[in-house]
Amino acid sequence: MENPYDKFYSEPNDEVLDWSKEATGVIRDIARHVKEAHISERMQPTGAEAYINLRTLEGKEVCVKLNREGLQIVGDRFDLDSDVEQDVSGERFETPYALLSHVSPAYVESFGSCLADALSRQLQQQQLVGNGAQAEDEKVGLERR
Repeated sequence: MENPYDKFYSEPNDEVLDWSKEATGVIRDIARHVKEAHISERMQPTGAEAYINLRTLEGKEVCVKLNREGLQIVGDRFDLDSDVEQDVSGERFETPYALLSHVSPAYVESFGSCLADALSRQLQQQQLVGNGAQAEDEKVGLERR
């Protein structure tokens, strides 16, 4: 008898994911916080992984492997899949944001600035809507008099 848990929560199959699309999504998410990001042309995406070349805001180059285990720095320059002297631990990151926080102090500042700007715009919009609602209430009150 088939276990219902296995039917709905089985291990992901690497062949099901398009790693090129996954890498493109990662690049789109981080583009404003790096100088450059692109899928490696030398190490083409496969059914199991894709490689992304990143240049941080500080100018540091890294080659990142993306697969179902997460993201891992595999090279200290573009298109390089080798041991990285400063990252020999083989540490894996669940998100590109965690990886960038690890290698780019300027990323943290950039992300924080974008977040602060977005929150400021949202607060201004709420204040405008609030003032507009208050002005409308006052207008209705004057008309009733």
